[in-house]
Amino acid sequence: MKEKLIFLDIDGTLTPAGSNVPPESALKAIRAAQAKGHKVLLCTGRNLAMLSPLLKYGFDGVVASAGGYVEFGGQVIYDC
Repeated sequence: MKEKLIFLDIDGTLTPAGSNVPPESALKAIRAAQAKGHKVLLCTGRNLAMLSPLLKYGFDGVVASAGGYVEFGGQVIYDC
């Protein structure tokens, strides 16, 4: 299987609305996808500072500020 990029929204998708804590089932699914070689990224309208509580979960990248900030593999690709 080819490596896939998986983009996850936060509010109401990855976490319950208003929360910064994903359910354990979501974290298991993310880890399973990563174990198969897939890359999992957060994709949100939130700015990077608002994502700090979620970054500890080991995402492979971030698309924040509705595309105004992009980071992948620890490298900033776009920051406008």
